[in-house]
Amino acid sequence: MLEGIRAYIRKLDILTQGLVVCCCHSSNIGINGFSGTPEKFKAFTNSINQRSIVNHTFWLYFPINDGEFIRAAWVRRVKRMDGSGAMPILVIETSLGRTMTFGHHVPARLRHLYDYLPLVKNGDGVITGIFHNGLDPQASKFRSGKISVFGVTCNEKQYRSQALNPEPTPIHLDAPQLPGCNPGLAWYMTKARLEGLCRVRVCRDREELHQSCLGLLLYYEDGHLESLGQVRWDRDLEHEVLAPFRVENVVVGGKNYIKDVRKDAAYTGNFLKESKWQSVPRYGTLIWWFGHMGNRITIYHD
Repeated sequence: MLEGIRAYIRKLDILTQGLVVCCCHSSNIGINGFSGTPEKFKAFTNSINQRSIVNHTFWLYFPINDGEFIRAAWVRRVKRMDGSGAMPILVIETSLGRTMTFGHHVPARLRHLYDYLPLVKNGDGVITGIFHNGLDPQASKFRSGKISVFGVTCNEKQYRSQALNPEPTPIHLDAPQLPGCNPGLAWYMTKARLEGLCRVRVCRDREELHQSCLGLLLYYEDGHLESLGQVRWDRDLEHEVLAPFRVENVVVGGKNYIKDVRKDAAYTGNFLKESKWQSVPRYGTLIWWFGHMGNRITIYHD
């Protein structure tokens, strides 16, 4: 499978705090383990920016909590297509049952167009590394750094007790409907439960005033973390807000963006004609949709 291809391994160890995947044109173009050093993350983003169109990239950060490990991984791909044309993307599942799809959200009515290639089988140990061919200089000449080959390394001494599913559990959520956009390529989706949420750190992009809030890092009473939207460690993450909170929506060029996040009790009622405040409740699931069509959040009560 890797014959003639230069592979790059991203090791996952006790220092790894999360997994970062950069996406571009419905493909993965970079994978990196974040270990708490923003300088190393910036070096990773610089390497991505040198070989991609910055405005077309989206960044997904998946926190890995204390005692948690990646137990399963798949490659989602379009059926009857090969190489980067199959738009292969990485999907993982952890020991806590958390699942992350590092790619665009596929609506239920289009799910039959895709299949899932498992990267581990029953009997393999926990995943200790992810390798890919996205930085292969020869292949990059033809596909702009899109990853077309994925693999994992496992620790045979650390055995997984649970049986593996043939594919990840499907997510039954409908993406926002917008005229003129492809429903199968328009949105990336991240989600997190609201129960037990203590506070959030806001990821701000100071260079884009209308899109100043890229995502949220969520802190819970039991100590675990979740991520919504785009959390980038080379952007401003200094602003913290206690739960419950509100988000401010603003429409620019016909697209919705998240402009601000504030403590709900601190809201003064100063509405702006061109903006809209949205309260986030204590319970339910918060969905953050983002992509070329902007950003928006929805609340899902199951």
